[in-house]
Formats: sequence, structure tokens, C-alpha cells
Amino acid sequence: MSSDGLENGQGDAVSVFIVSLGNPPPHDQSRHSAGHILLKALQSHLEFPAFRRSRPFGNSLISEAKSRIT
Repeated sequence: MSSDGLENGQGDAVSVFIVSLGNPPPHDQSRHSAGHILLKALQSHLEFPAFRRSRPFGNSLISEAKSRIT
């Protein structure tokens, strides 16, 4: 892996799409929402923009940016 990001073994950068399911408040801190909790932590750690609603993705919350994985 280079400092430029994930590679496919041939030196080409690859895109990563991560999805989670979870519960709305007040149950959003339950074990059934662990994926959401993890994605919020990952978004913060990678310094991605805040989540926003996206109509093309079924009104889901998304955050997208280019990041270097080291």
C-alpha cells in the first residue's frame, strides 16, 4: 500500500463503499446500530465532511471525500 491510498495490487487506486443499517433515535445507541456508530467514528477519524442526505442514494446519509490510508 502506498501513502496515496488503497491499491488493487497493480498500483491503481480503488474506491471503497461502506454501508451500515441502524435504528433512528432514541434507539440509535443500541447494539443494532453498531455499524452507524463505527461509520461516524471512521468519518471523524478520516476527517471526512459531515454526513448529508443524498436523493440519488435513497435519501441516505453520505459523506464522501478522497483520503489517504496509511
